[in-house]
Amino acid sequence: MSSYLNADKTYLTLTPAGIFEAFSQSEPTDEQLSLQDLMSYGETLLAADWLERYSDEWLQSFIEHGWIEKLSLLLPAPRNIITPNLCTRRLIT
Repeated sequence: MSSYLNADKTYLTLTPAGIFEAFSQSEPTDEQLSLQDLMSYGETLLAADWLERYSDEWLQSFIEHGWIEKLSLLLPAPRNIITPNLCTRRLIT
């Protein structure tokens, strides 16, 4: 595990740039899929849990690129505030 963070007490979240990177290709790379995985939970993910599945080198690179932010507390994921009706556009004549 990484020597630069306390993985059992550090949570991970994607930055806006990380979200863009994670979803920038129609056929994502393994690295992009690992970023997408951070959005699969109802709360921020513990770094130790992410590191059980993915590379420590990837995590360090993602942090250096500004794609992942380290947090010291557990946060709930944002709730979807867009309803299907708001996503529908109709031409009114």
